[in-house]
This record gives sequence, structure tokens and C-alpha cells, in this order.
Amino acid sequence: GGEELEFQVTNADQLYVRYNGETGPGCDVSCESSDLGSTQSCSIFACDNISQDDWFIYIIGDNSASGTFTITRSAASPSDPNDITTLTLNNVQTFSSLSGSGDDYDNEFQYFQFTIPASDESRFELETNGIDSSDIYYVSSTSDVTFMPGFTASGADEYVMFSGGATDTSTCGAFQLGSLPTADCCYDTLTYVFAVVGSTGGDYDLNP
Repeated sequence: GGEELEFQVTNADQLYVRYNGETGPGCDVSCESSDLGSTQSCSIFACDNISQDDWFIYIIGDNSASGTFTITRSAASPSDPNDITTLTLNNVQTFSSLSGSGDDYDNEFQYFQFTIPASDESRFELETNGIDSSDIYYVSSTSDVTFMPGFTASGADEYVMFSGGATDTSTCGAFQLGSLPTADCCYDTLTYVFAVVGSTGGDYDLNP
């Protein structure tokens, strides 16, 4: 998880790649190239940890020249979703600013969680300073955490992949909160897991 796999072949007309299954024209793919030139490539960004398995490559080559096929594996994000900071209630906690940005390959983020006990008379809210709701991506539970929350594969040859091998051409799945969590009066025990993405301008405070 958090890594990028780039498949590239020179002197070719088309490239098809599939995780755990054969591929080719008209078949299922994990990623495929759409380049018009002689170098074909496509990239997969891992939203979660992906199990070891076979990758199938189908290349339509250029008969006029030999080609070179390469696979490049690199870190797309240095952040670790297994590192989740538990926030204590009614306590302002300050965290260091993050680099990168919410839609960048080098997107950095930090996970947080807090639990609100059930109540029939209280009120809770998440107070912030130095960030706003656009910097926070909701993940819902620790079992749903993914690398690069909100990351968008913006190119025609870029895909994100989940732990089961399914791919998507847009995002790893987490979404911006829109508004900070709050509730009045009667609610059951609530646990929030969220990620602050690396678009902050300085240190920031969180206080549930």
C-alpha cells in the first residue's frame, strides 16, 4: 500500500496489464496504455496492501523495432495508515504541518481517531485550528483505512488498486468531510477515523 507500479514498453502500439488474470484486447484489465507514441505505459497506485500474485502483461509490439519492457516500483506516499493517533477528549493537541497536497503523488497525511461515549444529554464537536474541513478526509473505521485518502489518479493511464485487486480510475475512496463532526443530545457511542492531508500551511490543532 502507498506504492506505485509503472509498467512501460518502448517501440510498441499497446500495453495491457492485469493482476491475477490473463488480459489482452477486449479483455478485463487492471491498467492499459492510451499513448499515441511508440512508448506505452500505465501506472497503478496501491490504496491498500495487495497480496502477492501473478501479473499478466500483453504487448502489441512494433514490427519495425525491438522494444524494452520495464516495471518501476516506487513509494507514492511516505505515510503509514497503521500509525493512527488516538485523540483524547476535551484536550487541544497540536501537530506538525504536513507537506504535499491532497491531489499530489507525494501526498502526505496523518490518521486520527476519537471515540465519543453514548449520551442522552451531551453535545460534542471537533474543534480545529490551522485547518478546515477541506483538509480532512473521512475514513469511517480502522478496517477501512487506505493509503492516499482522496488521492485522484488524474491521467488516462493511471489507476488506483484496492486490496482485492479491483481498480478504479479516480480515487482511493475516502471523501472530504464537508463539515466537521458534531451531534447534540442523544447518540450512541461513536468512533471517527479520519485523515488530515498535506495541504496545511503550518502547525494545526485538533480538539474533540
